[in-house]
Amino acid sequence: MEGGNFIVTANVYQNGSSEKYVGEFIASERKMFVLATKYTLTTSPADLDASINHYKNLVQSVDASFKRLKTRYVNLLWVHIWDPMTPIEERTCVRSLDDLIKAGKILYIDISDVPAWVVSHADAITELRGWTPFIGIQII
Repeated sequence: MEGGNFIVTANVYQNGSSEKYVGEFIASERKMFVLATKYTLTTSPADLDASINHYKNLVQSVDASFKRLKTRYVNLLWVHIWDPMTPIEERTCVRSLDDLIKAGKILYIDISDVPAWVVSHADAITELRGWTPFIGIQII
């Protein structure tokens, strides 16, 4: 294999088409790629429960991403957008993300577009409770 093997996409890029095309492209050699995707933003604007960072959206989003990506796991899942309306423990989904890591669906977690204090607070909670912390932050 020549070139890079790290691919980043998101559930909302091109209304999910990005994940679909990536899934088709890498399906035959999935293990050769480091695959990252993001969730938070909705692909169903009429469904008020299909956005922000609560547990239900996380599970629905990850399941839909896996279907489009034709995979059973991702190497890295980003929490795409900070949600100030959901309580901090659920806002960053640290418990829910930890559950998905323990289930083997996600290998690592990252967070994007959040204030530094949110990551610090979330990582303090994960350390206190023995959950998986974020490995990084993406600032745009």
